[in-house]
Amino acid sequence: MSLRFNWLFLGVVLIIAISSARGAPFRPFLLKAIKPKYVNSDSPSLELQCTFDRQRTNLVSVNQLEMYRLDIGRKEKSEMMAKIEGADLVYGFDQSNISASGQISNDTKSTLAVSYTSNTDGYCQVYVCVAKGLKENGEEESISRSRTVKGMNNTHCEKPSRPKVRGKGFNERIQECCVSSETVQAQATAIESLEEEMEECSALNPEVRNSFREIEELREEITKLSAESNGMENNATIFAFDEFDDRLKILTERVDSLESLTNGLRVMARGYKKIFSIDTNKYTVSSMYSNSVYAVHMSEENYDLPMINNLCYGLGGRVAEIDDKYEQMFVGDFVKRLGNYGYYIGANDVKSEGSFVQFDSNNPVPDLKWEQGQPKSPGTNEDCVQITESGLVNVECGQLSRFVCEVRVFVYNYQ
Repeated sequence: MSLRFNWLFLGVVLIIAISSARGAPFRPFLLKAIKPKYVNSDSPSLELQCTFDRQRTNLVSVNQLEMYRLDIGRKEKSEMMAKIEGADLVYGFDQSNISASGQISNDTKSTLAVSYTSNTDGYCQVYVCVAKGLKENGEEESISRSRTVKGMNNTHCEKPSRPKVRGKGFNERIQECCVSSETVQAQATAIESLEEEMEECSALNPEVRNSFREIEELREEITKLSAESNGMENNATIFAFDEFDDRLKILTERVDSLESLTNGLRVMARGYKKIFSIDTNKYTVSSMYSNSVYAVHMSEENYDLPMINNLCYGLGGRVAEIDDKYEQMFVGDFVKRLGNYGYYIGANDVKSEGSFVQFDSNNPVPDLKWEQGQPKSPGTNEDCVQITESGLVNVECGQLSRFVCEVRVFVYNYQ
């Protein structure tokens, strides 16, 4: 089974497992925004809570939070217990039987708490939370999640009969749903693209190889879950899906971890590709220091700072900026091995004589080690800086020389 289908399968099983009786539309990667909580399990007065975090969804506003109850295995019969609509609290049950409280908030989490006020038949039920709001384009959106409550003191409920699913088979229904799930499709495509990016790096770094092993383990777990679902095809009810709930929760947590893992791998892949793209016929590249490598242009040219910086941009970096003595020691040792030359870096006092700043960021140059007699007195027209093994040297801009680019390898602010 392909990785694409594994992701699609997981997304759709989650949708089916938590769909409400009202048939509201769902988006699989928004479901963690709504959390039904079973608060009290050892007394007759059962208490439940719905919590909805709008900021984890694509909604710009939320206007309604509802709680429904349905019998296990009786998906078609649901009862609205309570809902908050704007500032109004509405009861669906007799108010003498339940109490409810909560609030709608577009900045913080919205909550709805429902408690039975007396000994109740509320056990062995499925409770469904539904949040409703508006997307940025003005369309209405509903997000739902369910929670099954066992008998008092967590005893097992009597299993209902399991009618066969009529019409299309379970896996056929999954495939049909998957075709229309743009969100899941996009995730699957992103993973496949990532694998292609990582293939060229996997032989070069043990961390990459270990990460691939984790992806393979997750793929095997989802494949096993898919195989189990085939046995449910002829008796798939909400109760049968409930038996999957614990495994699905664990798997969902692993999928969340995989998202973080793949994000890190994507950054790693882009970083290594950036290094590999540097033309080693023109540049000598250092080892990594503090998430950057340094590329020295080995032919001497009459370049000024804007031209140097543009060339460094072409490598995905900028003209080197030395930020502290430890970075200076690293770069100084690197250029020492390349020959007894001075190498342009970004420090300069072009705009204000004696006030050295970095060319690209315009940050002040910190207190660094200069060669003896450096920097020279103002008025010498020596506005640029070169680095050597023994320190910094104040020199004229645009003279025949080599230069150092700083290329940040792993950049974590991607979309």
